[in-house]
Formats: sequence, structure tokens, C-alpha cells
Amino acid sequence: SVIDSGELTGTATSTVTIRATENTPPVVIAPQPIIVTAPAGATSVPATDPAIAAFLAGASASDIEDGTLTPTNDAPASFPLGTTIVTFSAIDSGGLTWTATATVTVNATPVAAALSIQQFKAANQVRLARGESVDFSVRIRNNDRTVAGTTSATLVGTHNGAQVYNQTIAEQTIPARVNN
Repeated sequence: SVIDSGELTGTATSTVTIRATENTPPVVIAPQPIIVTAPAGATSVPATDPAIAAFLAGASASDIEDGTLTPTNDAPASFPLGTTIVTFSAIDSGGLTWTATATVTVNATPVAAALSIQQFKAANQVRLARGESVDFSVRIRNNDRTVAGTTSATLVGTHNGAQVYNQTIAEQTIPARVNN
């Protein structure tokens, strides 16, 4: 305020706006990595799968200047067996970009090992006396899901040390692992 020679008082106000000229990049937060299992016999899982869709929607982005941003991602339409890295990114109004990554791991469905008593009786010619039994074991070939090839489970039955039953009960072709 100001007082003049006649002892009159006057007041003036002014507003000053300070605008920052430095732009900061946005912050992108990727979702936690996920692991899903492909359906039996499938070699991939579509991005529309509920677990993967929720994963993709779980990223967030914000910026000091622009507030909440919508992140984009480079997810494929279908996730192959193995691990795929997904990059989430956001760009602000000043043209600055930031990224974050997370992974989707797709496992093959494990080979099932199941045999009904009727299947055993139909395939087995051994007659068992009351109280005798057949010991069963399952042999899995190529259980390493990271290499190409066929994984199979074979049910083997033995009676008194002799093999009395041998049948492949499940088989699944595994493609070569793809890493992005």
C-alpha cells in the first residue's frame, strides 16, 4: 500500500504466473510378470485370454505436466510358448517418452498320465490271481519344455519283475522355444 502527501492510502495487487520451461518425462509402471498355461496341444495363448488381457490393462502412466496418461504396449496378438517381454510406453505433451517392461511366460499343458482299469484289462493279457498286483510307473520322455520335440508319457506295468503292459498314454508336440 502507498500513502500520499494528503495522507490518502492506495492499494494495488498483481498476479504473477511462473511457468516451468523444463519438461520431465512421464513415469510408466508395468504390471507384475505373469505365467499362464496354454490349452492342451496349443503352442500359444491369445492376447485376449482373460489373464493376459488383465496383465496388459494393468500398466499405468502419469506425468507431472499432463497428469494421467494411457500407456501403449508392443504385445503380440498371440503369446508363444516360452517367455515374451512386453514393453509399455507413454509419451507426454512435450514429446518425452518413458518405458517399462514385464514378461508373459506361457507354459505347455503338462502331459496327462491316466489309465482306466477297463483300458488296462482290455490291453493286458495277464491273468492275476487273487491278491496279486501289477506295479505301474509313468515314464516321461523329453520333459524339458524348452526344447523342440515330442513329449510323451508311457505307462508301464510290471508283474513279478516282468513287463506286462507298455502303452503311450499321452503325447504332445512341443515347438522350439521362442524368446523375444
